[in-house]
Amino acid sequence: MIPSWKAVSIVTLLMLSNSIVAAQTPSDLNFPPLKQFKSGIIQNDIQCKEGFQLILKSENNYPVCLKPQTAEKLVERGWALSGSSYTSNSYTDTSFTSQATYLITTSPQVVVTHVSSTMPGMIKIVSIGTNPGILKVGDQATFSVTFLNVSNKPIYLRGNCASPPLSYTIYPISNVVQYPSPHLGCPTMSGVVEPNQTYTIQGVSHPLLGYYKITDAGLSAVNAKLNLFDDYSGKKIVETIQFDLIVIDSRIPNHQT
Repeated sequence: MIPSWKAVSIVTLLMLSNSIVAAQTPSDLNFPPLKQFKSGIIQNDIQCKEGFQLILKSENNYPVCLKPQTAEKLVERGWALSGSSYTSNSYTDTSFTSQATYLITTSPQVVVTHVSSTMPGMIKIVSIGTNPGILKVGDQATFSVTFLNVSNKPIYLRGNCASPPLSYTIYPISNVVQYPSPHLGCPTMSGVVEPNQTYTIQGVSHPLLGYYKITDAGLSAVNAKLNLFDDYSGKKIVETIQFDLIVIDSRIPNHQT
């Protein structure tokens, strides 16, 4: 026999599941949120039918329109994030002793999801650049990272073909095609970033050193790695920056940018 508290939980979950299915039925919405998203509309611009609220599934950031009562319960249970959560470009780097929240400057199409370091407290990521500035289907996309040396000693740049100073991979690979670039070439470099100095590094695609041509609109995930050196300790500083990238499709008439 199922205990009464378990029975109540099962019934509640079934009711929530039915609410989700009903809320996403195309007949109940003028434009289904996932269809809007896959067409390249930025998350914050997705429209829900009157009386419904936009939330994002925690596991993949996909948009869903639900009744406010149902949305609130799912956010409380961790199944979803409120729509406003996606617009934040700040992150909390738990590697730092201060556990401080740093704001990273990005374009509206980029949302930072995670930053980690093999040597916390050495640098702070200031901004992530995209080229072109507004990424669309068909663009040859490249990225750059600007960082600040927040330590009290120099940080060294020693990039080469085996270990580029900044490399990145875009997922899913079905959304892009990777090409080598004779203009970027082998990213060899050497230099010193002094304390309190800001430095910008242009990245290359990984594993093929070059760029990505974007072939599909919607959401992609980017995993970037910044390779630096601390000569005092003899250790390599590896900063991992993960961010979501929303690509628009300019071929769609009356598309919002």
